[in-house]
Amino acid sequence: MTIAEILVNIIHLSEFIAFVVALVYWCRYRETKQWVFLPFMVMTLITEISAYILKFVCNVPSSAASNTLILCSSLLLFYWFYTLLRIKWLFQSTVVLVIIAYGLNIFYQPYHKIVYQYPNFLIGILMLVYIFTYMRQLLNSNEVVYFKKIPALWICSGLIVYQLILVLLYMMKLKLTVMDSNAFMTILTIINVVFYASISYGLILSKKNE
Repeated sequence: MTIAEILVNIIHLSEFIAFVVALVYWCRYRETKQWVFLPFMVMTLITEISAYILKFVCNVPSSAASNTLILCSSLLLFYWFYTLLRIKWLFQSTVVLVIIAYGLNIFYQPYHKIVYQYPNFLIGILMLVYIFTYMRQLLNSNEVVYFKKIPALWICSGLIVYQLILVLLYMMKLKLTVMDSNAFMTILTIINVVFYASISYGLILSKKNE
């Protein structure tokens, strides 16, 4: 087994652990704004399994599954932020921009043959806008005193690490900067583990009717 394969397995393990946590603690957070993370994790696992079947069983590129996962999971996260921020115009503008970006990309790059970079870069930038908007809103509220007990803050903390580094990696790829594949996978593994660990911890902190 190569280093890259080991790292991919670590990512899948972190996803599975987050899914189990989301399932086990569902009764605790199903009536909170964090309810979206069970469908988020279910979607992630289904897409990963589909990608595996396409690539290793059907010998078909798994890019379509990856593009679908990124698009759908991102829209779900944007909706989660909307429930936190209640800024309707921002959410609506985001959905329109993301759909247009994917639609335009389809015209010059096959959806099923390559993982889209420009739409994903746009999603990363928009996600950072949402995160910083939420952080600013939180700092101006009374909740900041109890920051250690706020599930959304922990999830956002993992998400900001994930998105910041991912945006930097996309920028390096767009500038044609060469990076060792093992180094790239190591960074990708670390930010995925941090992200899914933050989701798990955030859901564990969630309380009924929060």
